Amino acid sequence: CAIAAFLAMRPEIMILDEPTSNIDPIGSTSVFSVITDLIKTMKGTCIIVEHKMESLAPLVTRMVIVDGGRILMDGPPREVLERMDELLAIGLKPPQVTVLAKRLEQQGLRFDRLPLTLDEMVESLRKNFEQRGVKTKIKNVRSSVQERAEKAKSCIEVERLVHRYPDGTVALRGVNLEIAEGEFVGLIGQNGSGKTTLVKHFNALLKPTEGNVKVFNVDTSAMSPDRMGHIVGYCFQNPDNQIFCNVVRDEISYGPRNLDLPSKEIERRVEEAAAQMELTNVLDEDPYALSLGQRLRIAVASVLAMKPKVLIVDEPTTGQDYKRGKEIMDLITKLNAEGTTAIVITHDMNLCAENVKRDVAMKDGQILLDGSTREVFSKADILSETFLTPPQVTLLGQRLGEHLPDDILTVDEAHESISKLLES
Repeated sequence: CAIAAFLAMRPEIMILDEPTSNIDPIGSTSVFSVITDLIKTMKGTCIIVEHKMESLAPLVTRMVIVDGGRILMDGPPREVLERMDELLAIGLKPPQVTVLAKRLEQQGLRFDRLPLTLDEMVESLRKNFEQRGVKTKIKNVRSSVQERAEKAKSCIEVERLVHRYPDGTVALRGVNLEIAEGEFVGLIGQNGSGKTTLVKHFNALLKPTEGNVKVFNVDTSAMSPDRMGHIVGYCFQNPDNQIFCNVVRDEISYGPRNLDLPSKEIERRVEEAAAQMELTNVLDEDPYALSLGQRLRIAVASVLAMKPKVLIVDEPTTGQDYKRGKEIMDLITKLNAEGTTAIVITHDMNLCAENVKRDVAMKDGQILLDGSTREVFSKADILSETFLTPPQVTLLGQRLGEHLPDDILTVDEAHESISKLLES
């Protein structure tokens, strides 16, 4: 709505600061396409502040890389992306196919030009394979690590869950879901698919219209959010809906104080959570004087200080560059390895593929797909119904199905598969 109001003014110079934040991948592509078309027809100038280099690279004519208040690079996208090591060092992530191409160059593969898009990479690899007479197909990379945990005790049980909002909107339509203790689950789907509505039942922020939700065998409809808070920690998609203290330290300590913990234990938890989220140097500052990314980390820290058994984070990478987003996902992965059940709502398919073990894809208030991340992402045609697209390297494997596995999740896996193919 904000973007539409802005575009309706038909400005000669358009400045958009992260215009696709919180929008699903296909929605993001749509926004970028509209902006590109407008520039062509209006002959205007557009400046986009953005972390999503994968979306930007094929659209923009010039990239200016800023770090620490200084311009580090300035030039055409291919020229800038050639300096990949420098980009990665400052927390930016070039397109997956571009990263893969640079690594393959070191093994002797030649590219007429550095690939920026999936189409360009498919064309280049097919050409390389043909020149080398490659005919072998590498088998799928099934990994036991990606499979859903078996025999673990259930901690969340959802049966025939229906939720109808007061205005009559039906957000959930008979959802059945079981999450085992210690699982790491990604909830994915287009905006408005019911993801947030579903998880708000886990800590009693919402009550079922029909059906049942049990957390550790406790019916959440009989519980209040404050009683569930130390069991199920929930970080809102918008941290400003969660933060209410005027000092960061007070915000992080609020939950532990309400658990009537000793003052030394409260202080220890605050320091620990602040260190985990790299907030130690801002503990005495006003949260609203900080950036969106910092406020998100404050919200996460305030939940971590409660030491919940289940951690739910709604869009943990919002407002974060790749490096910071990966740090947050790595922390959630670490907590999960230590026994915390983790549930992440995200549109970032790359970080999801790198970290999450099981994905539940939703559409129109129902579950469309449920399985290991590898299984779910290998079904790109069904996943597209949720307005999501798998990572570039997964699509690369599917486009080159005559040579590569269709269930590749990361650049490392793609690199390994292609290396084996070239050696065969």
